[in-house]
Amino acid sequence: MKRINKLSSQHLIILIALLLLAGFLRLYRIDLLMRFVWDEGRDMLAIRKIIVDQDITLMGPFNEMDGKKDFFGVFHYYLMLPALYLANFNPVGPAIFTAILGVFAVALAYFWLSQWLKKKDALAVTSLLAVSPLVVRYNQWPWNPNTVGFFTMVYFIAIYFYQNKTKFSNKLFFASLAGLSLGLLFQLHYFSIAVGIIYLVIFIKQKRKDWLSLLLFSLLAILPNLTFLIFDITHEGFYRKIIFESLLGESKQNFVSFSLFGIILGPIQYMFGVISDFFGSWVLGTLFSFVWFIYLIKIVRKFIKEFTKTKYLDEQSQLIISWVFFLILTSLFPSLLDNYHSATLWIGIAIPVVLFLKQLFKKKYLYISIPLIIYLIYANHFWRQPTWMENMPKLQRVGEVIANDMKGQTSDQINIASFVDSDTRATRFRYFVDVHDQQLLTYYQYPQTEILYAITPHSWAETIENPVWEVETFQEASASVIWEEGEWRIYRVSK
Repeated sequence: MKRINKLSSQHLIILIALLLLAGFLRLYRIDLLMRFVWDEGRDMLAIRKIIVDQDITLMGPFNEMDGKKDFFGVFHYYLMLPALYLANFNPVGPAIFTAILGVFAVALAYFWLSQWLKKKDALAVTSLLAVSPLVVRYNQWPWNPNTVGFFTMVYFIAIYFYQNKTKFSNKLFFASLAGLSLGLLFQLHYFSIAVGIIYLVIFIKQKRKDWLSLLLFSLLAILPNLTFLIFDITHEGFYRKIIFESLLGESKQNFVSFSLFGIILGPIQYMFGVISDFFGSWVLGTLFSFVWFIYLIKIVRKFIKEFTKTKYLDEQSQLIISWVFFLILTSLFPSLLDNYHSATLWIGIAIPVVLFLKQLFKKKYLYISIPLIIYLIYANHFWRQPTWMENMPKLQRVGEVIANDMKGQTSDQINIASFVDSDTRATRFRYFVDVHDQQLLTYYQYPQTEILYAITPHSWAETIENPVWEVETFQEASASVIWEEGEWRIYRVSK
């Protein structure tokens, strides 16, 4: 078994400084910079319903589209529930909790790295994770893929100790922890299945097969996701239909692509985009993408060469095998890809960069890393103005204005629509109206609506020209402005 590196006082001070810096970048002005759009509004509405209605369930919450229920799994909702409750239903609470988990992920990354890298190298990699614009950005709002970094590090640590512990009971424990972590990761996002292959490869390479560990790993990976199977069985093969349409469907329903570009060039294009965003620069993205692919080829060759010679799968090979499996997924689902899909493996971007700088500049590589870290802090743009997806105080004011105005209305056939983003159903604004205990009609009751609150950057005459069904029955209705701030205004429209 490898010896665990002890942390010197000097390295401890540097690590604490990095964690404080990571916390500052993630928490500074988080109420203005956290994203809160339809996904987050839907999730917060579901969590609030669990709390208020005391609806403790393993089969829900559901997302309803066109009258059909879509089940996303429950782990993310229960993970965010205590923070939302303690924050008195302010979504900033779950955002802070997500950011704190991001800081803990950085700490766990150092703990894992320090087991098999030199301490200076581990700190250098940790520093990139602490300040990367991409990592920081996705740690700033409560969304299911944004906590995968924390649980990924738990998974990698469990795998490490599973491989290096000799006592049977310890191996069982860490195999179980790895399985449970993988099961929860899959609930957070299905692309995290890429890291699951690590355990299977390790198991295959063992001279003496530990079948009990494999059984526990498998059971605990499957257990959190049994609700998906139950949902599929009880809802006319819901997921089976999605899989069938993804493989054989037409147009937007066919997410799987087998084109030459998608299989060969797609992953290269995707990695270039992710690495550029990781460093906040296409120049650095171009340089480090080249470095990363050289590193990938080197480790894959090493793995193939040593696969039959040794029973030990080292940590670099674990990361690269996971990346290869993940890139295979990206080649199959090019139309679905975004930066957050690779969140489980962002650490695998930082390691090749640090090792490259070390090889290029030898002992002076840390001095080269300092300007890079300073640049990444600058590239975070934490002083920037909020975008339309952010600015929590403004979103809360909109909800409060509408809720207060609803109290003075005699009709209870009230609904809401938004034209400040593509979600005309105004999901995120519905949440803040709900927080003030005012009841709106559902997404599917716009024709029955007698009073409509329309949030829009346009005049009512321009807004009514929009052909969406949320306003089509209000062509002849009277409208009056009840609130205005900047480009946004709220119209109360009455039939």
